[in-house]
This record gives sequence, C-alpha cells and structure tokens, in this order.
Amino acid sequence: MNLTTRLILSHLVILTVAAVQAIAAESPASKQPSPPIRIFVDCANCGEVFDNETLAIDDYFRQELSALDYVRDRRQADVHVLISWQKTGAGGTEFMMEFIGQGRFAQMRDTLLHVANESDTDDMIRAGLLRNLKIGLVRYVARTAQSDQLSVGYMAPVSESAVDQPRDPWDFWVFNIGLSTQLNGEKHYRDLQLVGELSASRVTEAWQFYLGGWNQYFEQKFEWMDESGIWNSTFSKKRAWNFTTYAVKSLSNHWSIALTWETNSSTFGNLDLSSVVNPGLEYNLFPYSESSRRMLRIEYYLALEYADYIERTIYFETEEWLVSERLSATADIIQPWGTITSQVSGRHYLHDLENYRVWWTSQLSLRVIEGLSLTLSSQVQWIHDQLSLPLAGATEQQALLRQRELETSYLYGLQVGVNYSFGSIYNNVVNRRFGG
Repeated sequence: MNLTTRLILSHLVILTVAAVQAIAAESPASKQPSPPIRIFVDCANCGEVFDNETLAIDDYFRQELSALDYVRDRRQADVHVLISWQKTGAGGTEFMMEFIGQGRFAQMRDTLLHVANESDTDDMIRAGLLRNLKIGLVRYVARTAQSDQLSVGYMAPVSESAVDQPRDPWDFWVFNIGLSTQLNGEKHYRDLQLVGELSASRVTEAWQFYLGGWNQYFEQKFEWMDESGIWNSTFSKKRAWNFTTYAVKSLSNHWSIALTWETNSSTFGNLDLSSVVNPGLEYNLFPYSESSRRMLRIEYYLALEYADYIERTIYFETEEWLVSERLSATADIIQPWGTITSQVSGRHYLHDLENYRVWWTSQLSLRVIEGLSLTLSSQVQWIHDQLSLPLAGATEQQALLRQRELETSYLYGLQVGVNYSFGSIYNNVVNRRFGG
C-alpha cells in the first residue's frame, strides 16, 4: 500500500470517527432535557366553593395538565399561582388567578379573571380555572426549551351582529329558597332541628339590595334514671326567626352608604320582637376593584331599636326604645405569604355609655418558613350591654340546656394550629383510592 493510499484511508477513519461523535452529540439520549416549569397552586379556601368540599383543585390540575412539576412549597416554584375568590351579585363566584414569577421569572406577574355562574357544576368551575391556568402559563413556558412543544389555539367568537344580545328577564335579581331538617336520636335521647330560609338580592356596580329571612326551631328530649330507679324526662325547645333588608349605594371607589332594617325574635335572647334601623357609612382604604385580594374597611352605624321582651328584664323593662352607635374596622388580605381576616368593633347605647360591647375576631394563615405554616382563629368579646336578660334569671334546666342567655362580662374562643412538612418538593402524582 503506497503512501497516498495510506493517507486517504487515515483521513477516512478520522472523518468517520468525527461523524460518529457528532451524531452521538446530537442524539436525544445525550441531550440534557430542560426541566419542566415548577408551579405552586395556592387557593385560599377553594373547598368552600364546591358542593363537595373534598374536591382539591390542585389535584385536578395535576391530572389534566401533567407537563408541569407541582411543588408543595411556594419558594421552590418558578411560578406561584395564587387564586382568590369572592361571590358575585348573581350568586356566582369570581376567581382571580395571579401568576407570580420567581427565580428566573422574578420580574413577571400576570392576573386573569374567571367568573363562574351559580348554576355551574363543580366540573364546569374546575374546567374554567384550568383554561385560565393554561392561558396564564403560556408566557412563562414560551421562555423555556419546552416552547417547542407549545401549541396555542384560538376560537373566533360569533359576530355580535349575528346573534341578539342577551337580555336579563330578572333584572339582576337572584332568589333563594332553602329548607333543612336534622333528626338525631337514641333510646333515651332525641333532637330535632328545622330551618327555613328565603332571600332575594340584586347587585350592580351602583347598588346592592337584599331582603331575606329565616325561621329556626330546635327541640331536645332527655330521659334518665334517678337514684331510686325511676325514669324521668326533660323536654327543651328554642325558637328564633329573623328578617333583614338593606340597600347599599356606591359613592366612589372608596366610599359607600347603607340603610339596614332588621327584625328578629328569640326565646334564647328573651326577645318577643326586636326591630332595628341602621344607617351606615363605609370607607375602604383600598379601591373596591381590589376587593378579592385586599380590603381595609372602616364602618360607622347609628341604630334606632325597638325591643319587646318576653319577660321583664333586669332593668325592669318589658319594652323600650334604644339608640346606639357602632364603629368597626375590618381587614381582609390574601397575599403569597398567607391570608388575614380580622375585625375590631365597638358599640354602646347613648342613654347609658356604660352599656357597651367590644369584640375582636380574626383568622390568620401564615407561611413562616419553608414547610412551616401557622393557623390562628380567635374571638374575644367584652360584654356590658345585656339589656334583655330576664329579671327572674334562668332555672337550672334552662342553664344546662342553654335555653336562656346567661349574664357574662366576656366570651372567648381560640384555635391554634402548626403544620410542618418536609421531604420531596414534588407532588405530581394523584391517587384517590379509598378517599386518598
């Protein structure tokens, strides 16, 4: 083999090796795939929206949109999907989905709205939220290597001239009728509860109108054996009803006025009839357009009340006219770090300033650090305005069965919870067997 032939063969070997290396370098097996976008789905109290509160919206997203990585802590996510909601005037639900970019998407933030009608089924609501999730994530996926697999479709709407514009025959009025009963019992005990409700409401940007009422009946029967072996029985019953109507006028993006009339009766509260008229004024520190995410409202009410008591009160009254005023501050905040709902209120009667009540209620859900969350619910009331307490007091049976309101200067309630989770940050798998 001469020198020329050897040179040609050596060059062919070199070119062949180079070609094989190039092909290997371009082969899918040798490429480092781009990781999917990691998202954290954060929906405050979404279970309250669905008829079945065990439905988990994030489980639905995992099943229907599996091309993403769903993480269990917001700090591990590329996109934090924060979902908040509020009821609409027609009884539906308005969802606000905020896409908060983190890490490589730190400067990106988008918001989409989805409105579900009252008649929408759970599946229709979830499908609408999934559609918004897909739309909202397009901008983020387009900036990754996954954009090659991204496809976007568009369905052109029917021309408005081709169909008649919808006309609301109810003029924004929504009606609700409800009736429920509950019966529990055993050999020596039973209780029965009946509740009926009726309401009508109309909500527009300028006005809110509401009128509605409920009627409740509750009875219990106990049987027990005394020391002599004789069976005894006790029968307890409570009745209450309420009718409320109000009108609220929007004055600006921060100010509103209201007029409320409430009439009620309660055997527990020693009220044969109570009727109250409340004009009120409200100021919201934030624009009402942001109400699904944050509100800080200051409210003032002046009330004129007529009270007719079942029994003579500790102030020797069988009926009286009362004037009171109330001031309250309410905060509702939904943020990536958690949610807060808190209200502080105070009320006093003008005829005697020592007859007053102050109360504070709050709910807090706070993500402290990665994997650690804190929940807190509390209420405290300082009570000095029990004008309807009966002069005769309550019998032992009435006190034990909670048939009558008892004298007190305070009440309180507290619930605290701490949760810490650790381990894999991914939670893409859904397995609902045996209710899991």
